Amino acid sequence: MPKPEKELNPAPKPSKGIYLAEVSIKEIKELLKNYENEQRIELSEHLMSIFGNIDEYFKTKDKEILSDYRNADFELVIKYGRKFKPFHDKGFHKLFSFETVLLEKGYYTEQEFKLLENQEKELSQSDVTQWIVGVLKFLHAVRYYTHMDGEPEFETTKIPELKETKEEHDGEMTEARQLLAIYFIFKAGFGIEPRHTHDISKVARFAHLMSRRRITSMQNSSIYEKLKTMPYYKKDESLIEDLKYIKPFFKELDMQKALELIDDEQEKAIQGLSPSKRNKYRAE
Repeated sequence: MPKPEKELNPAPKPSKGIYLAEVSIKEIKELLKNYENEQRIELSEHLMSIFGNIDEYFKTKDKEILSDYRNADFELVIKYGRKFKPFHDKGFHKLFSFETVLLEKGYYTEQEFKLLENQEKELSQSDVTQWIVGVLKFLHAVRYYTHMDGEPEFETTKIPELKETKEEHDGEMTEARQLLAIYFIFKAGFGIEPRHTHDISKVARFAHLMSRRRITSMQNSSIYEKLKTMPYYKKDESLIEDLKYIKPFFKELDMQKALELIDDEQEKAIQGLSPSKRNKYRAE
């Protein structure tokens, strides 16, 4: 008599945040194959903005965030025309529906989803942080290597160095930390974010004014280059150290909204570290 087959236990599901990051990255990889280098860079930056909006919307449920996302999308529709269709077809707007995103992205089958309690369908802040940090790391890498694959913007074979003031190298008060502080002042006090709400060049001109740096051209501006990726000009431990450095200045002025934003970015950066490094910062 044949032995009954052993019932196989289903493989455990990965964490919700890691799963969503992996699915999102796979979809973005497929999407960007439809575009040339310059378009891939612009769309990668647009996606950074989208995933930043997802994180902010999860925390606040502020409808203006959805409005900002739709407006930014529409600007690209006008610019790209039919070339925007592959982007549109990915349905990034569905990622804001936190109650159904796990079903939409295949984490649960329809049958499983129907049997779940409401709290099991939901995402936690930790899930969302894992998701967003994973995707943003990937997008920063896409932009970096796409730039590297492009043609140089200068005629000679020598790579031009950005002109910096002496203060850039004096002590710990670097230009990057100064711009990080300006970023949080603008965002917390006035809702201004480079790339998201205002042109980077407009914010860069203001930062040049505050730092008494003369503008020759935006192409040669180290301030403009850093603002293009703020607050992620640096990443991992370097970003954490810069955030720790600027935080006391905000504490002295009791700038609570800015401190909350800084803490959020610091937590995202810590979540992206290895467990041993995470423990180091948790213990501080």
